[in-house]
Formats: sequence, C-alpha cells, structure tokens
Amino acid sequence: MTATFPEAVRLLVFKGDCSVLVHDDAGGYKPLNWSRTMLRPEG
Repeated sequence: MTATFPEAVRLLVFKGDCSVLVHDDAGGYKPLNWSRTMLRPEG
C-alpha cells in the first residue's frame, strides 16, 4: 500500500498502540492517513 501527498510540512504521530497518524499544517483535526504498523515500543 502506498500513499502520495504533495510536498508540505507534516506531523507524524507514532501512538502507543503502534498506529501512525499523518497530519498536515492546514489546521484540520483529522489525520490525512491512518495505518497500523508492526512497530513495537522498546522497554
């Protein structure tokens, strides 16, 4: 799965439940993308 966004400032939020949210700087509250990852917190 791939997603392409135009060049811009992005905020990536790596959450404790191993999901990733992608926000832009347009002022909206909803993320541009939501996906589960296989990342696991260390420790």
